[in-house]
Amino acid sequence: MSKYKLIIFDLDGTLVETRTGSVCRTRPDDWLFKAGVTTACLRLRKQGVQLAIATNQGAVAFGYLQEEAVRREVFRAANAIGVSAVAMCFTHPQATLERYRELDPRRKPGPGMLQEIMSRSGADPSQTLMVGDRPEDKAAAAAADVAFAWAHEFFAGKEQE
Repeated sequence: MSKYKLIIFDLDGTLVETRTGSVCRTRPDDWLFKAGVTTACLRLRKQGVQLAIATNQGAVAFGYLQEEAVRREVFRAANAIGVSAVAMCFTHPQATLERYRELDPRRKPGPGMLQEIMSRSGADPSQTLMVGDRPEDKAAAAAADVAFAWAHEFFAGKEQE
């Protein structure tokens, strides 16, 4: 049994990688689950752990991808692994599209998305773990006062389980 009631995952680089092998998505549907992710998420859900996603999607702020298409793909990934809460941030302080240019406390490394998910899920920080692959994810966890695990360590060996 997990000691956490809620596990919040980053998306890109943590749960999914690009099909094309590029660092960033070249189109909204350019993703596939990383090895071990679906098995680990199924096991966690069977243990009664709530799963969530908190994801920065800055490509929208720079006009590389369209917000609605990204929303659709994020929810498609979330539904495939049984995620109960999703928070997305499309803003970026240096966005080229003015409507997304904002210093938003929801955007990781800010704690806003994590706090929003905890509130919706009824979990407090001591019951919550953030799993991510970037320093921004770790900083968001610290700012929200939740535990943190690096994705490569969290999922290590799970592709064989």
